[in-house]
Amino acid sequence: MTRILENAKINLVNIHILEIREDVAGVLQLSFSNQEDRLLAKRELNRHGLPTIRGDQ
Repeated sequence: MTRILENAKINLVNIHILEIREDVAGVLQLSFSNQEDRLLAKRELNRHGLPTIRGDQ
């Protein structure tokens, strides 16, 4: 995932793992410095078959 963003020249500011417990699936939260990078990241990750949430808001 980080390689996809790197190859697209998208600056990732922070990575955070949420809700990591034995009975709950985890969520990987990615932070970007601006909305343009966030939207570009959503497009690139989706293009590579990785689902995203809230990338268009």
